[in-house]
Amino acid sequence: MSKGKILFIDDDSFLRKVYEAELRERGYEVHLAVDGDDGLEKVASLQPDLIILDLIMPNKSGFEVLSELGRYEETRPIPVIVLSNLAQSDDQQRALDLGAVDYLVKDNTTLDVINEKIELQLKKASSKRAVSDGSGTRSLRAELDRKASVKKAEPEEPAADAGQPRASQPEPPKRGTAVRGHHFCPNCGFKLELKAKFCPDCGFRME
Repeated sequence: MSKGKILFIDDDSFLRKVYEAELRERGYEVHLAVDGDDGLEKVASLQPDLIILDLIMPNKSGFEVLSELGRYEETRPIPVIVLSNLAQSDDQQRALDLGAVDYLVKDNTTLDVINEKIELQLKKASSKRAVSDGSGTRSLRAELDRKASVKKAEPEEPAADAGQPRASQPEPPKRGTAVRGHHFCPNCGFKLELKAKFCPDCGFRME
C-alpha cells in the first residue's frame, strides 16, 4: 500500500528520475511534471497528497504555481515543499508567504531529509484536511479548462499587427499607482493593498 501520492515538479530530468526512483523505493506513489504548467495540470487530475516544487522553471515559475494553488479550496490544503537552488532569504520568505509549508535548498538537502519532511507534512495534512463539497467555489480543473477553451477560441492576430498593442487594451497600471488605499501589480495589474509585498495573483515581488 502506498504511503502517499507525491507530485514532483522540476524541469531537471536527471533530478526527476533520481527522486522518482528513491521515493518509490520508500513506498510512495510518485508522479512527475516538467514545468509549472504541466504541474498544475497534474495537480488538477491527480489531486496529490503532497507536492515537491522547484521555483525556477520555464512557462510558469514555482512562485506562480504556489499562487495558483492558493486560489482554490481543493488545492489550498495540499502541502507544498519547495526544493530549489535559490538560497536567498527573500526567496524563501516569498515562497512561504505564498503557501509553501517548508523550504529546502537542493545543495544542502539529502534524500533522508526529504523523506523526513514528507512524512511530517503528510501526518499534519491528514489531521488538518477537512471534507468540503466545494459548493460556491471555483476549481482548478474548471479554471484550466476555461483558459484552454478561451485560448483555443481566440483568433490569431494578423502578422502586420505583431508587436502593436490593441486599442481596446489599456496599458497596465504603473508601479506606485494608488487608488483609495490600493495600488496595482506592475506585472499583471491585480489590485493590491498598499502594504502588500507580493502579488497574490501572479506572485510578483514588489520592490
